Amino acid sequence: MLALGQQHSLACADGDLVVAWGDNHRGQFGDGTRTSRLTPDKVFDADFVELVAGMQHSMGLTQTGRLLCWGGNEFGQVGDGTIQPRLEPVEIPLPGVKHISAGWFHSLAVTSMGEVWAWGQNKQGQLGDGSRETKQAPVRVLASGVRQAAAGWLHSCAVMESGQAFSVLSTAGQPEVMLR
Repeated sequence: MLALGQQHSLACADGDLVVAWGDNHRGQFGDGTRTSRLTPDKVFDADFVELVAGMQHSMGLTQTGRLLCWGGNEFGQVGDGTIQPRLEPVEIPLPGVKHISAGWFHSLAVTSMGEVWAWGQNKQGQLGDGSRETKQAPVRVLASGVRQAAAGWLHSCAVMESGQAFSVLSTAGQPEVMLR
């Protein structure tokens, strides 16, 4: 697995060894430091099945469904209810997570029930909750029927279980659409 943030990179080798390189001034590596590295270096062990990176934060989903987040958190994009940077992974208690995505300063999770949970910056409505208020902890924005969600720079999208519908969850210059 490979995940690329604005200026940091993460890779998960053999399913349990996370290496990182690049900029780490916000704790994007999750190794408890702010030390940047020019070459890949082991930062911690984890049994990730998915690894994603936002601008200055990172997220991992374990084989057992635990959601871990770390790094820059000025807009609550880590999802732990604070705006403090997290230099080491913190668990976000969302049950049944099956897919994650990291945007510029926001994060998304899709559960096995087809729900979408979102948190972080919401300046352009990218969380899809109908507001423009930043959320420091996950809020449910879609209740069911979602297969996958993706977080972009200032927008988010979801693909429905039917496979026929694609919906834009926000309006950061992107029109709200439903394609069939």
